[in-house]
Amino acid sequence: MSDLPMSRNKTHSSKASPMTRPTGLRPRMIAVLTHPDLMTVSLFCTIGFLVTFNIILRFPDFGAVMAQLGQFP
Repeated sequence: MSDLPMSRNKTHSSKASPMTRPTGLRPRMIAVLTHPDLMTVSLFCTIGFLVTFNIILRFPDFGAVMAQLGQFP
C-alpha cells in the first residue's frame, strides 16, 4: 500500500480520439445496450418478472390475495 503514488498527473486532451467516441446513432445504441450495468439491471428485472408471472399462473388467486394484503396499512 505504501507504493501508491500521492498524486496523479493526467493530461486531458480537448479532442477525444475517434476510436473512443462513437459518432453515429448505431454505435451509440450498441454502446448503451452492451453496457454491463444495463445488462445486469435488465437481467435482474427480467428474472423478477418471470418469477412473478410463474407464481401468478401457478396460483390463480395470488393476485386477489395480494390485493387484500394491500388494503392493510
